[in-house]
Amino acid sequence: MLTTRMEVDVRKFAGFVVALGLWGQPAASAQELSYSWEPGEMMHYRLQAYVKAPRVLRFYASENLDARVVELTMGLELDCVADEPGRRKQDWSCGVHRIQLGGMAFEGEQDKLDSIFREYTDILSKATVELEWTLRGQLKTVDIEGFSKRNDREQIRYEYLRLLIMRAVAALELEAPKNANASKKWRQKGSPLGMRLPTRFGTAGGVRLEHEVTTFDAHKISVQSVGRGTVSSGQSIESGVDNAVNISLLGNAIFDAKRGVLLRNELNVQGALNTSSSGATDGFYLSQFVLAEKVDGWKEPEVPVEEPSKSETPEEEQVAPESEAPAAPAVPEEAPAPAPEQ
Repeated sequence: MLTTRMEVDVRKFAGFVVALGLWGQPAASAQELSYSWEPGEMMHYRLQAYVKAPRVLRFYASENLDARVVELTMGLELDCVADEPGRRKQDWSCGVHRIQLGGMAFEGEQDKLDSIFREYTDILSKATVELEWTLRGQLKTVDIEGFSKRNDREQIRYEYLRLLIMRAVAALELEAPKNANASKKWRQKGSPLGMRLPTRFGTAGGVRLEHEVTTFDAHKISVQSVGRGTVSSGQSIESGVDNAVNISLLGNAIFDAKRGVLLRNELNVQGALNTSSSGATDGFYLSQFVLAEKVDGWKEPEVPVEEPSKSETPEEEQVAPESEAPAAPAVPEEAPAPAPEQ
């Protein structure tokens, strides 16, 4: 049987494809990336955030208590359920499964910061996080419900609680390309959460954030994100201070193309005042790391079983040690004999 050169080349190509494990998959799947959140399906995400930003962060409690923060760490576990998608957006409602807050305050303010974080932890553990997304995965609004916001002090506290949550959920934001076409780089629109300053006064300025597919393994897509720009706090603009921050971002994400969900994303953000800023000599800088991981569920810590103490053992089971023999009855002492007469 004669075999043409073309048939040999085709067979070699088919063997190469089978060896890579790609046989039977659509050729364009490596270039398609889009979200598909099933309404009513529970999604579990573990979020971590570390922020170091001296001279920026100050937190307030419900009472007359505030503290300045040098470093902040946060661990957050969310149980999220997506609503029915609309024409342009889809909402998530997330319950807080567990939250941990810690940080280092300015000298002399650590006790106050610890007290504030205890209050924040108690509030957020009972709160509901509401997220509004575009259908391409851009996070539009972050809200928190389930606690009082009646007076001005509680409104300020609410803004800082929301600031904490925004730091953590920034790693959930990875905007998909237009028409799901990921065959080349695509740019994220608007103001990404990961490139905003950690301040309740808002962030102004221009940034550029681009994403690019780096590897494709089965239905998992690896995406690298690179961003840079110049931003400033809304407070600086209102006060007329020309403090501008050069900010950069580097991210690495894993996306499940088959299910249409984000599996993992980590963002490293660095920032420093540019040389033309009035406060450039003060040494301001920003360092931020956030991580999001999708998990199947939570493993609750096992509670150790305490062994019953001796005092809890029934009397009939208590046995006196062998070394403790019963004491012998006491023998009365003999009276001394009278002295002989001389």
